[in-house]
Amino acid sequence: MKKRLMTLILTFTIALGLFPNFTNAQTPIRIWYNGNYINSDVNPFIENNRTLVPIRSISENLGYEVKWDDSTKKITIQDAEVHIELTVGETIAKSKRADKSQTLTLDVPAKIKENRTFVPLRFIAEQFGANVNWDSDNRTVAIGDNYIKPETVDTLKNTNTFQEALVTRVIDGDTIEININGVKEKVRMVLVNTPETKHPTKGVEFFGQEASAFTTEELTGKKVYLQKDVSERDRYDRLLRYIWTSRPFTDEPTKDEVIQNMFNAKLIANGYGNVSTFPPDVKYQELFQNLENEAKNQGWGLWQQSLEIETVKTSPAKSNLEETPQSYSYVGNRNSKIFHRDNCVSAGKMKDSNKVPLNSREDALAQGYRPCKNCNP
Repeated sequence: MKKRLMTLILTFTIALGLFPNFTNAQTPIRIWYNGNYINSDVNPFIENNRTLVPIRSISENLGYEVKWDDSTKKITIQDAEVHIELTVGETIAKSKRADKSQTLTLDVPAKIKENRTFVPLRFIAEQFGANVNWDSDNRTVAIGDNYIKPETVDTLKNTNTFQEALVTRVIDGDTIEININGVKEKVRMVLVNTPETKHPTKGVEFFGQEASAFTTEELTGKKVYLQKDVSERDRYDRLLRYIWTSRPFTDEPTKDEVIQNMFNAKLIANGYGNVSTFPPDVKYQELFQNLENEAKNQGWGLWQQSLEIETVKTSPAKSNLEETPQSYSYVGNRNSKIFHRDNCVSAGKMKDSNKVPLNSREDALAQGYRPCKNCNP
């Protein structure tokens, strides 16, 4: 999944970098990828005929590791193959791929605007390759292959039978309340179970509040599409459905569509819930299990607790850490919202794309991170 997301950001940067003159306030450029249009929360801007874009909001959401050094104003963008360094206000940048390093000159330097760091997209584009096409009729940059013009996309989407609804309230991480044509219904998401927050006997379970907050932020007030498996309702009279944040082309979505646009799958993939199987509703069981295995191996979300227990049993590092009166750097896990000392065993098992550099314990707490139970930062 990371490879797909990285491809998306690379192609996204190329798209805007190659077509800066098309951007204007009246008719913004649209970015198309995998059947959906992509939007940034902050608009790019043009300077000296080059497009600059907020690097952290886009790159981190789409799979890159981005680091910021406040003392030097240096930005580091990297993946498994490419390492790029830029400095705010400077036109000299460094690029490293395998054993080859280059010093390059930018047409426009990175800069800070309205407390956001922007980078020139043409420079990023020169470091990577992608297939990008321009649809002049619809002012759309098409990323990848099989682009379909909007009128054709609309026709295809109309063949999909998933029921449209509006999310009016989130009850828990895996349960929501919706409005379908004026009728209020409760929906229990299929094949996923998030930790409890309102159970009469279990109370609030580990990572339950985080899962509930994630669902609330992602779905409240949003239009969704409901996919039925086999069963209509559970014993509590709740609808049993897969929740889609974007309507697929057909009633048989691709694997990539499931991973990218089905909310049930996102809960599993990010460690907010585990696979919960109740036949006959098992359409995506194999895919969900693969997503869970990856989250578990990485110690994401609710699996962070089991990873910490394992490392406490196998590593004597905790007592050594507590006895060493030195200053530590800190790193947070953007999925689990847990922060660690940078030499913590759990931090070492974290994916680079999920690491968030933190200046201090106070900084971590202020950003809503919880301390690791292993290294006790």
